[in-house]
Amino acid sequence: MRNDATDLAHLVNMAGYGLAYHLWSEMAEDGQDPWDVGRQRAARDEGSFAWVNARIAEIDGAVAGAIVSYDIGDAPEPVDPGMRPELAALVELENQALGSHYINVLAVYPEYQGKGLGRRLLPSLADQTGGRAQSLIVDRSNSAALKLYRSEGFDVQDSRAIGPTPWNDTADDWLLLVKPSSA
Repeated sequence: MRNDATDLAHLVNMAGYGLAYHLWSEMAEDGQDPWDVGRQRAARDEGSFAWVNARIAEIDGAVAGAIVSYDIGDAPEPVDPGMRPELAALVELENQALGSHYINVLAVYPEYQGKGLGRRLLPSLADQTGGRAQSLIVDRSNSAALKLYRSEGFDVQDSRAIGPTPWNDTADDWLLLVKPSSA
C-alpha cells in the first residue's frame, strides 16, 4: 500500500546495506531529508522501486517485512562509462537476467526475523512471474539470505567483486542468483 512508503524506504535501505540512503542523499535537494526522497520514491505509482511492486508482510497489524519485485525487460540497460564501479556491477549482473522476474528487495525487520516471513514472501510472487525465471542479487556475506534462496531453488549464476563502498565498508561480492523458469 502507498501508506507503507516509510516502511518500504527503511526495508529497501536495510536490504541494500545503506545503498538506498546513500543514493537518496545524492538525489536530495538542499535541506531535504534523504528519507523523504525514499518515501516519495516508494509512494510512486510507477518505477521499479514503487509501492505497486511491493508485497508487505504484517504481524499483529505492523509491517514486518516486504518484497519488491518486477519484470526485467529483454533489452540490456547500458552501463555508463562514468558510472561508479559498484553500481555498474549491479547493472551488469541484472543484464544477465533479462526476461526474468527480478526480486529487488526481500527484507524483514530484525525483530521479526527468524519467523519464516522471507520464506512466505518468496512464493507470493507466483502470480506475478507467469512461470518466468526469477532473479536477485545478494551480497555474498549474507549467509542467511543465501541459505534461504538456495533452499528455494536459486543458484549462483555470476558474481562481481565490489569491496568496501561509500555506504558499506564490509561489502563483499554481489552474487546474481537465478531460479529457472517453471514453464
